[in-house]
Amino acid sequence: MIDTEIFSASIDESFAQAIKKRSWYSNSPFDRKKAFYHKRMFQEHRLPYEIKRVYLESIGYEIIQPELWRKKPNDKPKSSILQPNAITLMSCDFTQLQMKVLIIVLDKLQATIDERMAGYCFENTTIYKQIDDNQLSIKIKYADLDVRPNKYGEVKTDILQFSNVHLNMNLYKYLFLPEFSDKPYSGFFLVKIPKDILKQLVDVDQGITKYIKKIAITSSKYGTRIYMLICMWKDAGEFQMNLDTFKKWLQLEYKYSTYQEIYKSVIHPVYEELFEKTDCWFEMTESFDDGEIEPYKLNFKVIKTIEINNNN
Repeated sequence: MIDTEIFSASIDESFAQAIKKRSWYSNSPFDRKKAFYHKRMFQEHRLPYEIKRVYLESIGYEIIQPELWRKKPNDKPKSSILQPNAITLMSCDFTQLQMKVLIIVLDKLQATIDERMAGYCFENTTIYKQIDDNQLSIKIKYADLDVRPNKYGEVKTDILQFSNVHLNMNLYKYLFLPEFSDKPYSGFFLVKIPKDILKQLVDVDQGITKYIKKIAITSSKYGTRIYMLICMWKDAGEFQMNLDTFKKWLQLEYKYSTYQEIYKSVIHPVYEELFEKTDCWFEMTESFDDGEIEPYKLNFKVIKTIEINNNN
């Protein structure tokens, strides 16, 4: 009698067959919660090969022929970015251009963030092997910043001022160390990321914010920050933030003396910028103590449009 459970297939076909069974993960080194998270990653085509192989070998699958290799085609760029909530909530006063650089760096770290979400420790990620002299170098093309050659000098001045970042309760004098070519009109520059900061850029322990790259990278300075914040709370649908916390988050304490100035210069322009133009925007009310003219708390309601299919 032929055993219908015996078949040969690719690793993805085998994994898809395996996860149909009850308690398919029971002999693996992963618990139920992690297994169902990995199942969702597989369905989203993001589960690393090594994880799939661990599961299959633990439930009785074996490789029956050597793997076949071919030159990898150019991947379709991801339309969305996953970034640690700690990055979303860090206190900084980046310019619009500096925010663009940060988003591009995070875009280049997506595979590592996927690995961290799959359970890899930082030291076992692929990018860790690329660290040299306690820092990672990432190439940034001026074209990705939508900057013309005659503006390269302005970019250099701006990027050299990546400073005073509060991340996870720590103050860093800089987030990146830029390195520019001596050649005039070189089409790129490098950012050097210290290992301790790189670890935080891919740290998923405090949760993940998912947002659409195109919206974030083309928004205004404050529009990008607030868009990321509401994306962090998109599933919850609402959140509150003390006014003092809001001001520290955007480093507004010494820029505006009253809340009305903050509302007029920051909150309302961003509301107009995002309203019905992005995948989510916000409505906001203020909470006041009795007799006070300045609110002590901001109450945000996150409004979502119909889900956009980003393929990622």
